[in-house]
Amino acid sequence: IVDFKRGKKMSVTLASNLGLIHKSTQENLKKLEKASKGKYAEDTTKEKLIALQAEIGGISDPHTKEPLTIIQAVKKGHLSEEKAFSLLTKQIANGGILHHKTGMRLCVEDAMEHELIDENLYQDLKKAEDICLHHSICPEMNKIVALPQAISLGLISSDFQRKVQEIQASTGSIFDPGFGQKITLTEAVKKGLISKPVMGQAVIASEMKEAILYPGSCRLVPYSELVRRSKIDVESGHRYLEVIPFQDIRDEVTGNVQLCSQAIKLGKVDPTLALRLLQAQADASGILETSTGQRLSLASA
Repeated sequence: IVDFKRGKKMSVTLASNLGLIHKSTQENLKKLEKASKGKYAEDTTKEKLIALQAEIGGISDPHTKEPLTIIQAVKKGHLSEEKAFSLLTKQIANGGILHHKTGMRLCVEDAMEHELIDENLYQDLKKAEDICLHHSICPEMNKIVALPQAISLGLISSDFQRKVQEIQASTGSIFDPGFGQKITLTEAVKKGLISKPVMGQAVIASEMKEAILYPGSCRLVPYSELVRRSKIDVESGHRYLEVIPFQDIRDEVTGNVQLCSQAIKLGKVDPTLALRLLQAQADASGILETSTGQRLSLASA
């Protein structure tokens, strides 16, 4: 844990004694600390650590400490193919498979060329990419077909579609092929891009409770994106995250900034994430007023 005043890194126990971390998070952080040192850890803790490492610089080999790609971790026995598929599908949903040396996100085809994936995962990941983009290529017709048609033609099974969409929804947004951009889960259900049960699974997923939430838009942001934007310095542990009000959602007609409550009613913000945002603001001395940036009591808000 980084102590910014002293410019030093310290153990979880010492950081807790100095009041740098909340007591409620101490136990989980201790487990992650042990796992990062190659000591015994429960499977859930190992998976959480690997998921974080996969987003920032690569998975650390517990013996050599060298960074590994997800597929290298599979080949060395540190990760199952099923978990690798889940991590890579999540990266695809966030814009593409991460190439850590350049910081770029690649399509499945390019990731295969750069040996970030292998033939064992290629076919399933290609289908996962098609599902995230809501289309598929029909070999017999030699043309792109919409996802519902791809399922009716047997190109993709409905079970596999649900599996991938549950992973995609856990990122907090869904790609809308009509607009060419990501939309909220609420909007995606209204447009028939995902089902209500898929949204229901996403709402209770750990990512919705633990992933970094950007306050300006009330959207989840992957760690890799924050590193790319220089909001997190991996080497020093410094974080440059602004305290800003909810301000990125605007009325399509007037262009005025919408209140969080208005954005929820219009489906521009998912209620689960809005609750997280407002709870954090309330805990930190009050709800941020959109136009002035002032803190308000719950009653005033």
